[in-house]
Amino acid sequence: MAWHKQRVDLGVIREQTADRYDELLRCHIIPALGHIPLARLSPAAIQSLYVTMISGKRGDVETGRRGVSSTTAHQAAAILHKALRDATQQGLIARNPCDNTTPPPVAEYEPTVFTVEQTVAYLRDALETATPTVYALYVTAATCGLRLGELLGVPETAVDLRRCPAILSVQQQLVRAGRHPVYGQPKTQRGRRIVVLSDMAADAIRDALVWKKARRLKLGPKFRDAGLLFCGARGRPINPANLWNRDHTPPLERLNLPHSRI
Repeated sequence: MAWHKQRVDLGVIREQTADRYDELLRCHIIPALGHIPLARLSPAAIQSLYVTMISGKRGDVETGRRGVSSTTAHQAAAILHKALRDATQQGLIARNPCDNTTPPPVAEYEPTVFTVEQTVAYLRDALETATPTVYALYVTAATCGLRLGELLGVPETAVDLRRCPAILSVQQQLVRAGRHPVYGQPKTQRGRRIVVLSDMAADAIRDALVWKKARRLKLGPKFRDAGLLFCGARGRPINPANLWNRDHTPPLERLNLPHSRI
């Protein structure tokens, strides 16, 4: 069984994290180091991997790949260090060769935050162009500060619109969309919380629920209700990649807004 799959089974990492591990292992770590016996893996070979990932070159030879970001290379270094640390603890090797390397630094992330005017323009556009449920998601994100995974994983039963003010309970998040969606709890106890909804968000959610009922009546058995507050046009969880490419990025370009995460 693969090392990272074992960590999923033990509950050390989540499936989404395991997917990222698998990507970095398949695309970078194994092609560069997989042919070297574990006992002969040297700090120099590992350091060469970092350089190759950043520059796209192996020595003076182009690999045919563009260099990756320093963040991606740092993630690969962290995964390799953890795997070799476990190998050391299990007695497979005497020492961790990563200890004598210099991993790539992590690039500092500076978020782009909309001004009030930009937020208003973005939401007005979404009111005209997006589905009511996507518009409600945007309004809730803008006024409550929930993470995207938390928003996409909110069940209908987690919102109480009869209270004044209305509230939303954050108890789960969408880990992976698709035919077999995966949900998980927030990573920390503080992540499980009650959020007070603004009047604007509560009104948008009411409209989204009315739209969802209309879709259910129109589609009948074709409407696969996942029980989520913010769902797709057929009731299924919203895929974050589709939301980004289809609903979020075009308005940024259309309205000449700065690139920003949802």
